[in-house]
Amino acid sequence: MTLEKNGFLLSQELASQDEKLLLMESSLKATQEQLSEQIAETVRQEQNSRKSQTELKTLREHIIASEEEISDYKKSVENFKVRITASKKEEEQQLLKASVATRPGITWNKQK
Repeated sequence: MTLEKNGFLLSQELASQDEKLLLMESSLKATQEQLSEQIAETVRQEQNSRKSQTELKTLREHIIASEEEISDYKKSVENFKVRITASKKEEEQQLLKASVATRPGITWNKQK
C-alpha cells in the first residue's frame, strides 16, 4: 500500500470513529436526560405520597375525634333520658299526692 492510500484509510477510519463517538455521546446525553426526568418524576411521586399519607393521618385523627364526640353525645342523650324518666316519675308522684290530698277522707302515707 502506498503511504497516500494508507493515510486515506486511516483518515476514513478516524472519521468513522469520530462519527461513532458522536453517536455514542448523543445516545448518552439522551439517556441522561431520560434518567433525569425519571428521577424528577420519582421525587414528585414521593412528595405526593408523603402529602397523601399526611392527609390520611389527619383524616384518621378527625374520624377518631368525631367518634369520641359522638360517643360523648350518646352518653349525654342517655343521661338526659334517665333524668327525664326520673323527672316524669317524680311529677306523677306529686300529681298523685295532690290528687289524693284534695279528696276528703283519704290519707297519704309518706314514703321515703
